[in-house]
Amino acid sequence: MDNTRFMGDRLKAGMGKSHGMKADMADLRSELPQEDQTEYEITRVEQHLRKAGHYDIYLNGEFAYTVHEDTLVTMQLLKGRKLDAADLARLEQEERINEAMDRALRWLAGRPHTEQEIVNKLRRAGFEQEDVIEAVTEKLRKLELLNDRLFAEQWLEQRVRAQKKGRNLIRHELMQKGVAKEHIDAALNALDDETEYEQALHLGLKKWRQTKGERMVRRHKTAGYLMRRGFPADIVRKVVNECAEQERNQVESDSYEEWE
Repeated sequence: MDNTRFMGDRLKAGMGKSHGMKADMADLRSELPQEDQTEYEITRVEQHLRKAGHYDIYLNGEFAYTVHEDTLVTMQLLKGRKLDAADLARLEQEERINEAMDRALRWLAGRPHTEQEIVNKLRRAGFEQEDVIEAVTEKLRKLELLNDRLFAEQWLEQRVRAQKKGRNLIRHELMQKGVAKEHIDAALNALDDETEYEQALHLGLKKWRQTKGERMVRRHKTAGYLMRRGFPADIVRKVVNECAEQERNQVESDSYEEWE
């Protein structure tokens, strides 16, 4: 059987319309005779009709691939160029990287991610090759779309301002997202102690007023609530003492008014 025709038939049968990357190209190459050193010539390059930024590549007159324009430019896939088995392997690798890159960009368009989050999502999506994952994360870092230091700073600001969480809980969340300790420490060091205390006091007073029972019960429940929200023990102690002091002052004020 003519190897060129065989390749074209296999590619046509297995090529999905949604993406030009051939899942079974490795199988195809393994089925070609090992001694065959045939070079495949690009005979036609056409823009894909439905996928923007993609091009159809024909080898030896047969439709072979739909590739991303980045692959087209990187590998200079122009009419008349000849490709060997090594070129085909590189083309497939470039397409895997571009497909993974497209996935990552869609995730990042939804919300910021840490590098570890992107790595984990790529693996779950079926991109298991470490060189593909590393190529994608390197590109994203160069584009400044992955920046764990900046992510930590923004995460801290959002958690403190909008959710009034303490530094211990924020540290735990960032660690869970795979942010390096140095970035976490740098972000938390920028957190003003007075700001954190004011946040904790606001929450503590609210919890104290909502809690029924003796003063010691309220102390324990308020302290537990603030600790669960991630506030350090010294701030929790200070807040609970302030809540108790404000209550004592209020009781004395009410008693004084009654005597008057």
